[in-house]
This record gives sequence, C-alpha cells and structure tokens, in this order.
Amino acid sequence: MKKVFVALLFGLCTFNLYSQWASSYWGNSQGDFNILNAKGMAVTTDRWNKCYVAGYVMSEANGNDIVVIKYDNDGDTVWVRSYNGTGNSEDKAFGIVTDYEGDVYVTGSVTVAGRGLELVLLKYRKNGNLLWVRTYGATDQMLDDEGLAVTLDEDERICVAGYCTNSDGSSDILIQKYSSLGALLFTNKYDGEDNLDSKGYGIAVNSNNAIYVSGFVTTTEGQEDIAVLKLNQNGNIAWAKVYEGSPSSDKAFGITVDEFDNVYVAGYVSENSTGSTDAVLLKYNGAGTVKWERSYNGEGSITEDKAWGIVVDEDNNSVYITGQTSTLTSSLDYLTIRYSYSGARRWVSKYNGTGNGSDYANAIALLSGNKVIVTGASWGTNGNHDYATVKINNNGHNGEVSRYSYAGNSDDIAKDVAVSKNNSNTVFVTGYSELIVDGPNNQCAISTVMVRDESGEKQVNSVIPDVFTLHQNYPNPFNPSTTIKFDLPEDVKVRLVVYDVVGKVVDILADQNMEAGNYSITYTNKNLDSGVYFYELIAGDYRDVKKMTLIK
Repeated sequence: MKKVFVALLFGLCTFNLYSQWASSYWGNSQGDFNILNAKGMAVTTDRWNKCYVAGYVMSEANGNDIVVIKYDNDGDTVWVRSYNGTGNSEDKAFGIVTDYEGDVYVTGSVTVAGRGLELVLLKYRKNGNLLWVRTYGATDQMLDDEGLAVTLDEDERICVAGYCTNSDGSSDILIQKYSSLGALLFTNKYDGEDNLDSKGYGIAVNSNNAIYVSGFVTTTEGQEDIAVLKLNQNGNIAWAKVYEGSPSSDKAFGITVDEFDNVYVAGYVSENSTGSTDAVLLKYNGAGTVKWERSYNGEGSITEDKAWGIVVDEDNNSVYITGQTSTLTSSLDYLTIRYSYSGARRWVSKYNGTGNGSDYANAIALLSGNKVIVTGASWGTNGNHDYATVKINNNGHNGEVSRYSYAGNSDDIAKDVAVSKNNSNTVFVTGYSELIVDGPNNQCAISTVMVRDESGEKQVNSVIPDVFTLHQNYPNPFNPSTTIKFDLPEDVKVRLVVYDVVGKVVDILADQNMEAGNYSITYTNKNLDSGVYFYELIAGDYRDVKKMTLIK
C-alpha cells in the first residue's frame, strides 16, 4: 500500500492570486523501498469542482506505477489509485479527462511482460473504483506505444492520440476511439509520405465528433515537419497536412478547434543555419486549407522560442498560445501571445521570474472576463525553479502571480493547469517538486496547488482611503478561517506576514506591489495549532501588527 501525505504549505507561496491550498504526494511502498520519483503530468476537474491529477510514482520494487489522485474542495485527498503493468517497470500517465457523471479516464503507457511499452486507457468511477483497463500494442515485440493526450467527443466517447512503433522500428501517429464501456471503436495511424518516425502530441474534437490531431512526421532528408490530421467520427482520415517551416525540426504540440470548425495548432519551427527556433501558430479551416500562419522570434542571435499550449476564446474572438521566448538579459521568459481570428497579433506578454533566470510556461487556460492564466517553471531567488502561475489581463498586461515552492530550495516544475468547470476563477496546477536530499537520487513529490483569481473581490470599494490602516481580523478568535482587511492610500510594495508567539514566520499572505485601495484576504491554515498569532503589515514606511487567536 502506498501512503498519502498531505501538506498545506501556505508559507511557501506568494499569494498574489490567493492560493487556497497546496498538497503534496510522495508516498512509500511496502518494506524499505523509498519512492525515488513522483511526478504530476496532467490535471482536470469535474462539475463538482473536485480536482484529479494523473502522473506516476516510482519505487525500487515496482519501477514506475501510474498514479491518479482525487482532491476535494479543501485540498484533502479523497483517494489515490495506482496501476502497475504486468512488466513491473515503466508505467506512466500523461493525460486525464472526466465525463459528466464524474468518471475519470487516464491515458499513458504501461509495460506489458514480454512486450515492452503499450498504450493504456484506464477508467475510474468518481469513487475511485477501477472499471476497466485497455492496452494496445502495434506488435508483440519489445517496442514502445504510448497515449499522450485524451479528450471526449460530444457523445462522451474517449479519443486518444499518441504513437505506436512498428516492426521496422519507426513510429506512427496513433489515434483511437473507445466507447464508455471500453469497446475499441477504431484505430488509425499516420506516418507521412516517407513512412518514418511520427508522433501525435495533441488532440481536439469538434461539435460533429471529428477528431483533430497535432504532432510531427519525419522525412527521408532527416527533417521533422509539423503534421495536422482530421479524422471523421468513424476514424477515417479526412485530410492530413504536413507543414515544413524549415529544413530542420518542426513540431506541433497544442491544438484546439473553434465553433466554426477552424483548427489552430501551436508549436515551433527551427532554423537550420543558426539552430534557432520560432514559436509558430497555424490556422486551418475544416477542409484543411491553411488560412494563415504566424511565427514569433525573440531576442538574440540564437533564439529558443517555442509554443506548448493553446486555447481559443470564442466570446473574445481570440486564440492564445503560450511557451517560452529568448531574451537578451534573462535566458528565457514566459511567452504568451494573443491573436485575432484573422491572425492579427493583439499583444505579446512576457514574464521574467524573481530570479532573472530561465522561465518557461507549459500550459494555458481561460479565465472569466477575457483573461488567461499560464503556468510553468520560473527561476526564483533561491537559485531554482518555482511554480509561477500568471494571470494575464485582456490588454496583455501581467496581473497577479502565484509562486509556489515545496521547500524553498526545491526545484518545482508546473506541468499542467485546469480551470474549474463551475467556477472559472478557480485554478488547479500540478507538476512536481524535486526535493533536495542526501544520497545519489533527488526525490520528487507530486505537488498540486489550487489558486483563485479574487481580483474582483479584493477591492472593497472604489474610494481611495486617506491613510494606511491594518484592521483587526474578523472573526477573532477564529476556526479555521478569518478575514484580514487593510487600506492603502497609494500604490506601494506590500508585505503581509503571519508570526507565531516566538516570532517565527508561519505564513506570507502578500509580498508584492499593490495599487491604492481597500483589500480583504481570507486566511486559512489547517496546520496551525491553537494559540495566539500575530499578523504584520508593512507598506512603504507604514508598519502595524495585530494579534489574532486560533481556537480548535
């Protein structure tokens, strides 16, 4: 049995986006074997605002096992399920989705005894019961087949994209559809004109249940070209388009479709002469005609601009991509670009972390009010990466930022983000925290964080106060939550900190520049013992401290 350890680590977050909870999973296997690696790779939600994380956990006894975790609204673990393939080795999950009933579908790969890696699709009930498992291998040899992305069509049938490896050792883009009962409805493959290595990374469906897949194919010249496929609902390939942006490596990852059956694909193209890459966005209509193509090149003579994530905002007639861009001074920055449906670039937003080092965004999602949120890995002041989740306003300006580190000196990499289905201001982020430990291996924990965009709630009224004020928290005494209000008569750097009776910092509620106004922060920390605590506001030259009491 694997044990679950949950920690609410508020003191390690910067609460600009008002982090609500953070939970970590590392676990132990039976006996003396320690978990060497646990990574969250994908996150989703159900319509009850529950959060589900898929990834893998490793032990010396079992190798990697697929792991699926369900959290409730407070960040407490509802259940954890692991799945170990018959080969007792490399089992990993890369995609997760839930249906209307709350059933959970997970795709990835498992090791099958005597056959190597095979694509896997798992179905769990919302109570954690495993309903069925389906595996697929293109051959009976020791070759690799993996599911890398999963989604549901309009009839809640499960669509999976990835790749399979043939007897000649080359891989094909692999697309499958399953019924909710686990029946395989179709399998199709594509490997381009030259029948060489090809992989599918992204999948999307339109309102008519047609499937779109993004990835790459390899040519006899040794170059990789972007591949975009459309399959009808029966699994037949309607069209396959290959985009050669350069005579080198071009790949597509993110894919989405709008209400008019236009498909958008994000990735990168390479320059063979310099080794630089440009972030690229392609738009095709439903017939496979390229409507337009856009690329973005950063600063410097050799650039590393890439797009990983994509979303389309039909209310705002916009498409957004996110990834990374090279700069002259800080290695890499987050890159987010907004385009109109016609391909006009509306704005470019960049984010440079607090450590002025390497920052790259891995995932993007839509918030309410024509805002987007991006997350990834951002170099911090401790000389390692933190989760950095950035809200970008409709004008392209960066808004609030939530930074998270499991242990301050841990390397924290956010891999995926999901927005609640019933509250578009609630965001879930997952990835992993590489722990600093003695010994030959760094242990990794799955770290999942829930943050809320409360920008519409923090301003109590539109009247700018005359003086700085820190108000008494209410209720006081409190259990488990209390509200702290403060007034700022001017734009200023704000630090709001909670101490225990001996002066030890137990939480940092704010540490950023804030505009003038009236603010209200709801504070919860389930790990604190009953007793007296103090909260301190430092805003420019202003400083005030007040006492509060926690009763359990």
